[in-house]
Amino acid sequence: MKYFLGGIRIYSSFFIFLLLFFLGSRRVLADEPLVIVLDPGHSGENLGAEYNGYTEKELNMVVALAMYEELKQYDNVEVYLTHTEDVDMSLKERAEFAAGLNADFLFCLHFNMSPNHNLFGTEVWISAYDEYYAKGLAFGKIQIETMEAMGLYSRGVKTKLKEDGSADYYGIIRESRELGLACALIEHCHLDHKNDEGYYETEEKLKTMGRADAQSVAKYFGLTSKALGIDYSDYPREDVPVPAYVMAPDSTDPDVCYIEEASCDAATGKVEIALTAQDYDSPMLYYNYSTDGGLTWTELFPWEEGKDTQNVILQIPSGQVMPAVVFRAYNLFDRYTQSNSITYPTFRYGEDLPDKPNKTPVYLEDEEILKADSGQVRTTFAKTKEEEPKEQEFSFLLFLEICLGLVVIIFISAITAKIITFSRKKRRRRK
Repeated sequence: MKYFLGGIRIYSSFFIFLLLFFLGSRRVLADEPLVIVLDPGHSGENLGAEYNGYTEKELNMVVALAMYEELKQYDNVEVYLTHTEDVDMSLKERAEFAAGLNADFLFCLHFNMSPNHNLFGTEVWISAYDEYYAKGLAFGKIQIETMEAMGLYSRGVKTKLKEDGSADYYGIIRESRELGLACALIEHCHLDHKNDEGYYETEEKLKTMGRADAQSVAKYFGLTSKALGIDYSDYPREDVPVPAYVMAPDSTDPDVCYIEEASCDAATGKVEIALTAQDYDSPMLYYNYSTDGGLTWTELFPWEEGKDTQNVILQIPSGQVMPAVVFRAYNLFDRYTQSNSITYPTFRYGEDLPDKPNKTPVYLEDEEILKADSGQVRTTFAKTKEEEPKEQEFSFLLFLEICLGLVVIIFISAITAKIITFSRKKRRRRK
C-alpha cells in the first residue's frame, strides 16, 4: 500500500508538471487562437515625425490596417488594433489594451527621422530584459530580413535603456514588459533620407510594407493560411536563449579605425583608401570621410556587412591646398571613431589646371612617393620635378628706380640742412 501511494504521488507530480508546461508555453492548443495586437504609433495631437509633407501617424495607420487585413487571413489567429480612430492614447493605455486581451505579442509600428537628416535604414527596438529580449530578438531578426529583401538597409535589432539604466527607454516596450507582454517597436525607414525614398510615398507602397510586416509575424509564429496558400509551420525561427543579465546597448566607440593608401592617380585626383574598422561589441554600420582634415564631411555610406576592411575610391578636388584625408567609422549605435589622416600635395588636373609657365606641375610617380608615419598621423607627399634656377636679370627700369630714390634722398637732405642753417642765423640775430 505504501508503494502504491508513492507511485500515485509520482504520477500526479508528473501530470501537474506537464499541465503547467503546456499552460506556460506559447499557445499550442488547436482550439486556442493566437492573439496579436498591432499599435499604429502616434495619434491625436501626437503627430510623430513630419517631413516634406508626410505625417508619421497617418503613414503608421495605413501600414497597420494593411498588416491587420493580411494577418486576419491566417488560420487560428485573432488580430486587434489598439485604435482605428485618430484619438489621443497614452503608451500605457496601448499596452493595457493588449494585455487585457492576453495578447501573445504587441507590434508597434513607426517611421523614423534623424536630427541631422543623415541616417537611413530600418531597425527594430526590443526589451533588454529576460524572455522579452529573447522573443524580441527572434522576431526582430526575421523582420530585418524581410525589410532587407525589400531593399532597405539594416540598422539592426537593438535595445536602449533609460539614462540611469533602470528600465527600457521606449515607453511602449517598458509598459508592455511591466504587464508581462512581449513587444517590438518597428522603425520601417527614415522619411528624411534619399536612400529610403520609394518605400512610403504612396498608399500602395505603405500597404506593401504592412503586408511584409504580416509575413514576418507569420514566419515568427509558424502560421499557416489556407486562404493564401501559405505554410510557415516549418520556418526556421532562431531559438534565442533567455539572457542571465540585462542586454544593455553598446555605449563605447568602435575599437579600431585606421586608413592606408592603396593607390593614387594625380592625373585624375582619384585616391583609393583601405579603411579598416572593428567594434568588438557590435557590428559596423556606416562610414564617411573628409578631405580637409575634418572641417567638412561627406554623407554617410553603408558599411559592407561581414568585412573589417573595405577599399574606398574618392576624388580630391583640383587645386585644394594640401588635402588631408580622414575617415570616421560608425557602429550599430551610431557611435564613431576617427582614423589617422593622410596628407597629399595640391593636385592640379583637368580643366582647372592653370596654363602658366611659372607654375610647377606636381608629378606622382610610384618610385617618387615618399611616406612618413608619426603616431596616428600618416603623411604622404610627392617630389616635384626640379627646375634649374634662373639668374635674375638686372633691368634698366630697376636702375632708374634706384637713381630716382637717391635723388629724392639728396633733395630731402638738402632741404633739411637749409632749414637748420636758417634757424641758427635767426637765433644769433635775437641775441
